Amino acid sequence: MSEAGPVAQDARGDRGLLCPQCEHLNPLGRETCERCEAHLFVECARCGHVNQRVFVRCQKCHKRLHRGLFHRSRRHHHRHEHHRHSRGRRIGLLLFQAGLVALGLGLAFAVVHLINRIL
Repeated sequence: MSEAGPVAQDARGDRGLLCPQCEHLNPLGRETCERCEAHLFVECARCGHVNQRVFVRCQKCHKRLHRGLFHRSRRHHHRHEHHRHSRGRRIGLLLFQAGLVALGLGLAFAVVHLINRIL
């Protein structure tokens, strides 16, 4: 694994890699965090170089290693758009809306009945 990069040192002088997720100091040579088991390294999709997860770009070819928040949310939105148009989902949504309308009419009828009773 790649040893170059952000290597931290604790109060006793032990050196290791900080986990990008929980910031636990892991001994050099580990591939996953001792505490949260998150991966400490990521492989570049372009060149295959193994980089520490804390890096934004590959140390060899400089390709972006992680997708940005906007890209992830856009992809998530498009994936749900496809499912939203399925027949089963539309029928379920129509039934839910019909139930809400029926509930609203029932509440309105109860309020009118209660007001007539009071007057």
